[in-house]
Amino acid sequence: MSASVLLIGFLSILQGLILLFDMSTVRAELSPNQVVIVANANSRESLSVAQHYATRRGIPVQHISQLDLPLDDTMSREDYERRLVTPLRQMLHTQGIHKSIRVAVTVFGVPLRVAAPKFTDDEERWRRDAAAR
Repeated sequence: MSASVLLIGFLSILQGLILLFDMSTVRAELSPNQVVIVANANSRESLSVAQHYATRRGIPVQHISQLDLPLDDTMSREDYERRLVTPLRQMLHTQGIHKSIRVAVTVFGVPLRVAAPKFTDDEERWRRDAAAR
């Protein structure tokens, strides 16, 4: 057997193995029951997009979390904790889906940014002191 025939055979086997192992990414897909959709209850458009996304992806309607969020693109750190994180966690636990959710999808109308937290008086004093050095 010539070296070129062996090389072609080896490359064919290698390509087959690559394709076989590449199939594992297909098995890593999310199922609709592993997704929660975060929508802004103060925006009709946000709710509409969330409903459309859920319908198209087969996500249960109960997995749409309608939160009382600001309409701005940026929300304060306090609002983020109080109006998004805490109610979302409560909803996941109340519905008993907190262990099955692997991803939260935000839709149009949910703020894009969270502002930096505000310093306490002590932290502000330490910051000024550090900057002066």
